[in-house]
Amino acid sequence: MIVRIAIVVAIVAVLMIGWMLITASRRLRPSVASVKVSPAALGRATIPDAILFSTPYCVPCSRIIAKIDGSGVDLATVSIDRRLELVRVHEIRTSPTVLILDIDGHIDTRLVGTDAEQWAIDVRRRGQAADRDKRSTTALSDRSTESLGQAK
Repeated sequence: MIVRIAIVVAIVAVLMIGWMLITASRRLRPSVASVKVSPAALGRATIPDAILFSTPYCVPCSRIIAKIDGSGVDLATVSIDRRLELVRVHEIRTSPTVLILDIDGHIDTRLVGTDAEQWAIDVRRRGQAADRDKRSTTALSDRSTESLGQAK
């Protein structure tokens, strides 16, 4: 009976020590969000609006790129299999992963999988809505100019 209690106490002690070590290491490691993205690390001169971590065989990644193309969003694409140092620094676990950056290059939002794809769809819709607004504003401006010209 005493041996069983000693074994249980030893197991609980080992689990407690392991848990304390894991939580301590998490506190000592800087948050991924606090890591500043360097344009030079991406091979760029400026900080992009977002970074897409992808693989050559990632179908959702291709759809994200197609949706973002022409939207005005500066998207940097990083190949997971070629830039392992960036994958490790930013703790990328799957593709697609999109990191949306603030103006200083700090990570503002992390989107993974379908969330990343939905973000691209939303960006595309906002871009199309802005284009419609711009066209309608231009058309209204043209009409008002024409009507002013006729009034003279």
